[in-house]
Amino acid sequence: MALESFADAHHHAYIKGFGMVAESVTAGYVHRTGGVTSIVSHSPVALFNQIITHDDTATERDMETAVAAMGGTGLRFAVSLRSEADSRFVPILDESGLILAESAIPAMVMQPIPDHQMPTELEILSGSTTLEDHIYVAAKGFGIPEEMLETVLVPAVARRPDATFYAGYVDDQPVSTSIGFINEGSVSVFNVATLEDHRGRGYGAAMTMKAVIDGGDQGCEVAFLQSSEMGYTVYARLGFETIFTYDFWGLPPVD
Repeated sequence: MALESFADAHHHAYIKGFGMVAESVTAGYVHRTGGVTSIVSHSPVALFNQIITHDDTATERDMETAVAAMGGTGLRFAVSLRSEADSRFVPILDESGLILAESAIPAMVMQPIPDHQMPTELEILSGSTTLEDHIYVAAKGFGIPEEMLETVLVPAVARRPDATFYAGYVDDQPVSTSIGFINEGSVSVFNVATLEDHRGRGYGAAMTMKAVIDGGDQGCEVAFLQSSEMGYTVYARLGFETIFTYDFWGLPPVD
């Protein structure tokens, strides 16, 4: 099957993945303005307050309205554009004072789902009981305060039937994380992180594939993720392929 045929499914799973977080947080919400979706989690992390085109019906007026409304919240926020499909909105973001924060972030797909040999020393646990360890490792891995993740990775998210939190342990110490989100026959992998002094041992790949394989056991036939620059070669070796890319826009840094 051509990679392009997965593009819409990937995009909608991405929206629903961030949306499930917002809907689980007190006062969080998801709102559609025409063909544009606004996801508001009231987090200090901009990506959890996100504007994204829902589909190709999105108009310039929809985007202008969504950006103005999000700006009125006083929150740090991001606008995610598909690099080619949504390029018509770039002038609007420029005029709104937003800047390009990251470009060409790969949206990747794996199909079919293969097996994977896990490192023998890595014990992977899942469920809401891993939440505290998951937040600790993810915060260290991403280089942000734990308090920032605690605002969005709340117990209600970890208890959702469509989301599975994972933590990987070596010698009973948490060292790596991932999240698997199930949506309409696909599993999307988020929050893959490994403590710096445990990298290069295959733990990130193992945490990714644990979420993917568990999704396959629940009937998923395809896996999606968005790759960081650091993780790209790992995902490519696992068999993920790039379908399209995202550009992330945001507010200028605060002096």
